[in-house]
Amino acid sequence: TSTPTNTATRTDIPTPTDVPTPTPPPPVCNEIVPGNYSATSVMDTYSKESKPDENQGSKPNLAVMPDAGKLEYSFIQFDLSSIPAGSQVSQARLYLYQSGNQPGETITVSSVNTPWAENELTWNNMPEPGGSLAVFTSDGGASCYRMVFLPIEQVEYWINNPSSNNGMMLVSAGEN
Repeated sequence: TSTPTNTATRTDIPTPTDVPTPTPPPPVCNEIVPGNYSATSVMDTYSKESKPDENQGSKPNLAVMPDAGKLEYSFIQFDLSSIPAGSQVSQARLYLYQSGNQPGETITVSSVNTPWAENELTWNNMPEPGGSLAVFTSDGGASCYRMVFLPIEQVEYWINNPSSNNGMMLVSAGEN
């Protein structure tokens, strides 16, 4: 007669591994989407108060800084020539990716009244700002995508009067 025995049997259990966090898609920055058309930026740069004669046009990112003595303003211009004059714009959105902002930091998007060039703009020759187009407040902390609605009338004006399209300026208020 066989007698059952308690023999331990080894069972290999896979060691839990970290599941990789999916990489977010690249930011959809600098895009105006009026109606069924899309426009990407043709020029973007920023100016630095601390380096008033230095051009930032070759830098891959834009920057805004609210600190006195270290102010930084960003500039963006879009080519809207693919949108026919007289088009009725139903919505215009500016997509930005922000990181490193302090909670409560207010960013104003303004029109620009005078022409500028990406590889020539400096703090000392910044274009003249126009009226405010939009204002948003940073939640601070983690990086995030930001969608800003722009006034339809302004975008239609740029479409119908291309020489008036000198782009936009982003300025942050409130010191960090």
